[in-house]
Amino acid sequence: MQENSKSLILEGTPEQKRSAQDTLYTCLEGALLLIHPFMPYVTEELWQRLPRRAGDKTRTVCKAAYPVFREDLDNEKVEKDYDMVFEITREIRSMTAQCEIPNDKAELYVQASDDDTFATIESQIPSIKALVKGLDSVAAVSSSSGRIPHGCYAQVISTKCSVHLAVTGRTDVDALIAKKRKDLIAVEGAKKKLEKALKAKKTDEAVEKLNDAAHKIKTLEELIAMFEKLMAE
Repeated sequence: MQENSKSLILEGTPEQKRSAQDTLYTCLEGALLLIHPFMPYVTEELWQRLPRRAGDKTRTVCKAAYPVFREDLDNEKVEKDYDMVFEITREIRSMTAQCEIPNDKAELYVQASDDDTFATIESQIPSIKALVKGLDSVAAVSSSSGRIPHGCYAQVISTKCSVHLAVTGRTDVDALIAKKRKDLIAVEGAKKKLEKALKAKKTDEAVEKLNDAAHKIKTLEELIAMFEKLMAE
């Protein structure tokens, strides 16, 4: 939420700026009240530095009312929608890094499986752009009427949506395949050394490294296959 608020505070309308500031203030104030019984000195110090709202004369956090649950503010759908936005942004970062495409050249499509998800994604495009700085373009696409262009790398986020990154024409796919194959050979070599080391002495650290290597190999193989498929289209 803090990252998403930065662009609203710096570049948003006066209404968006005020809304973001009020939301962040409410979260900070509530957090101080909740943890005060466990960290009284730290919370008191921070409370004294926090400007009070108009009409609030509370001089010490010790005298402030403890937060109570408000059913009218409990919105499970909004929480799930925002979790989906974060999943989308995490996947975008991963995909652009794997394909070595700078953000300012990244063309993305987020495809929704139903109208409600499409409306949510479309309304959250500014948030996605705020969380992944400098994206060239991001568009919400409906699975029923939208069209994803050829030459895209796709990852499924959930049953509700998937992310598609335009690769063809945005990066040197041949060079990328060659680089990923080189990386694959290196990881496979490291994996063989770890397997030999485990035969001599089994440790938790070596097992973890072996599992990481196996995961990297699987990821690289899938990327190479995906890039080769794009080249064949």
